[in-house]
Amino acid sequence: MLPLLIQKILFLTSGMSVEYLKKIQGYDYDSLPRTYKRRIDECQLTLFLIQPGTPDTVKYSIFKRINTGGVVLNDQEIRNAMTKPEIRIFLEELVDNPYLKKAIGDQSRRMVDQEMALRFLAFRFLDYEKSKKNISTFLDEMIYTLEKASQTELENYKYAFKIAVNRCWLIFGDKAFEKGTNLKSSRRKRKNTPLFEVWTNAMSKLSESEAERLIQSKNKLVQKHVNLMAYDNDYFRSITYSTQKKDHFRIRKGKVDQIIKEVLNA
Repeated sequence: MLPLLIQKILFLTSGMSVEYLKKIQGYDYDSLPRTYKRRIDECQLTLFLIQPGTPDTVKYSIFKRINTGGVVLNDQEIRNAMTKPEIRIFLEELVDNPYLKKAIGDQSRRMVDQEMALRFLAFRFLDYEKSKKNISTFLDEMIYTLEKASQTELENYKYAFKIAVNRCWLIFGDKAFEKGTNLKSSRRKRKNTPLFEVWTNAMSKLSESEAERLIQSKNKLVQKHVNLMAYDNDYFRSITYSTQKKDHFRIRKGKVDQIIKEVLNA
């Protein structure tokens, strides 16, 4: 009974059958000529049986392996397919931020904007320095955290992201998260993910009064950051090469925190 059911499902869900074989359009399995029935009967199927209680990490791994043929899904597209519907909606709402769109442009293709938002959350609310996971698995962990979060916690995450992005825009404008030293250039450059991670996190940790003072002194802060990229080789390497290394994470985080303190204490 089960093989016959699978055969029917295969036939009825095959768009190619009715697209190219017009003469069998509308047929069910029982109505097919024997030639087509034989082809379906001889078709080999590969099935993955996932038992109740299988860890999410195993399900994710299986799904990722299956989706390595044809158009390969990127990590964020796989996360989107595997996560709960309410978390998909949460991430969609998170990136529907006018300041984010002004700062990075339209990055919705292949869910680049959602991965950037997830990166902010992971580095803000998880401990990357103590994590032994690579960056992809580290972001997966944040998805699991979101799935277990209460509505209040999700609202807190959303608020932290909103104020971080808003403050970055108010300070850097459309040059936010760009790796460049020419402030007068009108040409927009590709956004740098480590810069997005380090600056949004730094901005989210400021008090309201600190953020206001920093915005008032934004020209000084922007110039200090330009100087960092231009003259500090350690900082430039930390946002350019092997950006997942813990040492590079610590370098960019420490140097950004330092110039923020210098401006606030001036």
